[in-house]
Amino acid sequence: MKTTKTLIALALISSLVACGGSDNNNSTQGSGSSSAALAKFTTMTSVTNSCGEATRPAFDVVFHKLDGAVNGTTKSDNQGKIDTDIPQGTQHISVIIPMKNNDGEKVTYVDTYLDVSNGLTLDRLSFYNSDDSCSCTYEAQVDISELKISAPDAILEGVNRRPIHIDVADDVLPMCSKDKLAYLSIKTPYFGGSKAAKFDLSSGAISVKESDFIHQGVKVDYSHIDEHSMGTVNIRGAIDNRSVFHQVSYRTKDNLYIYPSIADTNLLSLASFEENSFAEGNFKSFNTAYQHIDENGHLDQPQKISAYDVGYEFSNSFVNALVSSNSNVLSYDYTNAVPSADRVQYMIGFNDYKHGAVSWYINSEAKGTIPDLEFGDILTDETMDESSMYLSFNLYDYNHEGNYIDLINVFQRQTYEQLIDSGIYDGGASIRIEFELNSN
Repeated sequence: MKTTKTLIALALISSLVACGGSDNNNSTQGSGSSSAALAKFTTMTSVTNSCGEATRPAFDVVFHKLDGAVNGTTKSDNQGKIDTDIPQGTQHISVIIPMKNNDGEKVTYVDTYLDVSNGLTLDRLSFYNSDDSCSCTYEAQVDISELKISAPDAILEGVNRRPIHIDVADDVLPMCSKDKLAYLSIKTPYFGGSKAAKFDLSSGAISVKESDFIHQGVKVDYSHIDEHSMGTVNIRGAIDNRSVFHQVSYRTKDNLYIYPSIADTNLLSLASFEENSFAEGNFKSFNTAYQHIDENGHLDQPQKISAYDVGYEFSNSFVNALVSSNSNVLSYDYTNAVPSADRVQYMIGFNDYKHGAVSWYINSEAKGTIPDLEFGDILTDETMDESSMYLSFNLYDYNHEGNYIDLINVFQRQTYEQLIDSGIYDGGASIRIEFELNSN
């Protein structure tokens, strides 16, 4: 049997003797010359914290040949922007972003885009710094004393993450929000139905009355969804780039509502989770299917991706890599499992004594080949903590025509409301599979 170390090496797609970029500001172009116009690489960084604030750190760039060999390096400007020609013979592009978290510890993002010989234009390279924390943008005291008298059986949603049963709640509730406007709803189980209201938090205090709830709820009909495979049902309204009126049902057919007179764009997502173990580690899958909800509360049947089929294709790719002992190339074709799949993103994580917590993302079409990517000799085997390594990948199947770069740009350029209205989620699905490899 192959050792865990061998499996980890394969999970990392190559021997990972490197993960870094140019140590100088000089661009190193590939060999050869041509009179034809060179393709362009244009983008900028955007690292967002939990407050929604973005920084734009500078980054290194590595251009790769078809086989993954380095074809040149360069750097962005100090504002995290780049607009440059791609060296002739380039097939793939990697960017390396060194940063520090709130504790001053090193973190490194590596973002690789496969098969971009015709150029790569991205609105931004987006990352989320989950270690950041922030205080409330808007803090408010929510007085529900009048609501307790007029609707004591009501359930209030939107003040915090959990529904609040009015009859046992305090008269005044604290609220923490990133947004000035609060969208609240009440359900009255005894009389049935639900209503919604909008409140301005800028004064720091609001008084909630039953008469404020003037937007009538429309019950969502998801009776046709198979309860056995349903998982968790999430209903969200969309206003511009914001999710509102989030309601959840856990494996039951609870009454869920939309409020078309205040949020006429609504989405249902169906989420499920599976976990399995194998000799070398653990396998987890997070499956989500989507459908747009019309103003009458109707929707088509969501269609999940088969975790078994996708997992089989991943395992089959590993087997092929194991058999090919003279190559670190990994070929895959997830269209065998999901014919209309749009995009794959691998994520490889590990701790490195020089670069801190490293997150390496590899982006491609659903069918492709990851070559033996090497970034130089900055990161050597001796600097890695092998026990920290893990691998995950995301597979996306949206209602979209175009390549995977087009899909990334669509999600970057449109608001949440625009995306739902465009129909891109209709019949769409995604699956995330995580592998935690045993260290022994």
